[in-house]
Amino acid sequence: MMTNFFNNPALFWTALAAFFIALFVELALRVNRRRRKRVLNAHSSRIEKALARFRAEKTKRITNDEYQKITGVSDATATRDLQKLENLGVLKQRGKGRGAYYIFQKKTTQK
Repeated sequence: MMTNFFNNPALFWTALAAFFIALFVELALRVNRRRRKRVLNAHSSRIEKALARFRAEKTKRITNDEYQKITGVSDATATRDLQKLENLGVLKQRGKGRGAYYIFQKKTTQK
């Protein structure tokens, strides 16, 4: 059977192409999983630090500037973190531009 496989160039190259396609797909999936994991976990300590402070102060709103002061990050990073929290349902944005602030959402119980 092996001799037939190597004697038939079309079958050999098709099998080799299928192998490399499967290999590259697997590598791409692994890279994507690592990247997603890195993105989800990269900001967790910063976000936890800010949320802990605002839980302790029992305030219901935060601005981009306040977040920057608490965490020591740039404006762009603060915006990304706040948008991430909004996407997760922790915050809700009110206002636009310079007057924008974020309100902490009440915890809801899921049935």
